Amino acid sequence: MYTEKEILAEEKRDGEAIAAKWERLGDILSELSDRESAEKILSAFREYYREMLSPRELTEWVAGLYDVGTGGFYYSNSARDNEGFLPDLESTTQALGWFHSFSLGADLGREISEYYPDWMKESLVKFIKEKQDVNGYFYHPQWTAEETDKRPHRRGRDLTWATRMLAWLGEAPTYDTPNGVKGSGIGADGKPVADYTPSGGCAAPSEERVTPELKDRESFEEFLSGLDVVKRSWHVGNLLESICSQIEARDKRLCELGADYRLSDILAEWLAKSQSPKTGLWGNELCCYTVNGLLKIGAAFSKIRKPIPHIAEGIRSAIAVIEGDEQVTNVCDVLNPWYALNVMIGNVKDFGGSDDTVSECRRYVFLHAPEMIRKTKERLLGFKKPDGSFSYQPEFSSHISQGMPVAVYESREGDVNATMIATRAVVTHIFDLLGVRRIPLFGEADRMRFINTVEAARSRG
Repeated sequence: MYTEKEILAEEKRDGEAIAAKWERLGDILSELSDRESAEKILSAFREYYREMLSPRELTEWVAGLYDVGTGGFYYSNSARDNEGFLPDLESTTQALGWFHSFSLGADLGREISEYYPDWMKESLVKFIKEKQDVNGYFYHPQWTAEETDKRPHRRGRDLTWATRMLAWLGEAPTYDTPNGVKGSGIGADGKPVADYTPSGGCAAPSEERVTPELKDRESFEEFLSGLDVVKRSWHVGNLLESICSQIEARDKRLCELGADYRLSDILAEWLAKSQSPKTGLWGNELCCYTVNGLLKIGAAFSKIRKPIPHIAEGIRSAIAVIEGDEQVTNVCDVLNPWYALNVMIGNVKDFGGSDDTVSECRRYVFLHAPEMIRKTKERLLGFKKPDGSFSYQPEFSSHISQGMPVAVYESREGDVNATMIATRAVVTHIFDLLGVRRIPLFGEADRMRFINTVEAARSRG
């Protein structure tokens, strides 16, 4: 436990370090554009941080969602305070990653595995591993395996979250996973499990464990034929992105089996046929929903290592939505146009395209950045709650996440997903588009307060 004197001393050092970063940001922006534009952008950013972000309140809020008994984080206060809800993998990944990555510690190169006490990391490994089934997927006790299997987007995301957290902690899952991560054969209790079969160095799932829709060309094409990507671009894109790691793993196995096709090629060709060459979108309207779809589908292209078609048109569409006046219905409507821009620029860099496209987009962002940042802030303030957190919808948290219940219906509260989005995610994407490092929110004093809160909860049992 840290003393208040220690925390206050660290808080002073944090303030000095962050002030120096703000000063340096102004200089860098001036080098990238002119001084007048730099001052306007800097002013808009300071306004955003001052009105939107409350580090001490947010620290107390997220620490209060940690559950000592299970080792994970709840999605929201109503989940914590009511029967029928438990901590989940997605909320835990987002809480840990958000608090660490938006900190001075991360800027100084401090790894997430060094950020939390050993007992907490050990509890977290157990929390993750006890959810893994012999089929490689991870299932929550509050959601049945049968219901989870009906939602491949939910199952796929939880697979990603679990393997990501274990990698952060230098651990491996117990069993080989469908996204190609090799298991260790060590269970949640730290002992070898009897039903583990080593894969001999290849973590690709055996044929009997392959997800049916990814078995071969025919099954995958039949799966795609049942999806309406034009009318439901976000929903379809969300599903496809969630299984891309499994597609990649399956393609490796198909290569070993001598198949003359790849599922990734089939997916890229199928998506390209439905895209509008005029807008770069999937769908007939230019709106938040279709740009959300662009984000998910664009991310799927990047994950299967393919160039996004009509990328310049997609960039213009995303910028138009940021500057538009459409009423947003959830916090992702604010984040996703910025996120989509970064996905597209990253795709151009990684998988072919013109550097002029990147330069053109950045010039446009610099020109309009002050107005775009302020408009983003105004929209997000409608989601902010008295405790400093943010809700997924303007008034309420979302009681469903990827098809599963995570909170009490119509609770006027913030939730982990929305708070991470409205604070770190939006800010990081804006800074990335400008080509500069973002200003951290949390300092060492915030980490110390967080540790004190969870240590106190541990002491109470």
